Amino acid sequence: MNDQLLKDRVGKISNVKPRPAPDVEILEFNSNGPVLAVRPNCHTDHYWQVYFDTNRVIRESFGTLVIRFPNSTS
Repeated sequence: MNDQLLKDRVGKISNVKPRPAPDVEILEFNSNGPVLAVRPNCHTDHYWQVYFDTNRVIRESFGTLVIRFPNSTS
């Protein structure tokens, strides 16, 4: 997935501030796959709504792709 696509989708979530723009970065790769940092900005009154909507957008975005991540052996 192109990180700009995810940034654009997160940026369209209600109550996400346009400035600074949402940030999407890969923090690390581990045995379970990549660990993302997705940081939308919003007023504290809207934190939980933006939090859950961001998780939904991430799930929907990756749900349209076929991505194979290694399984943890632990």
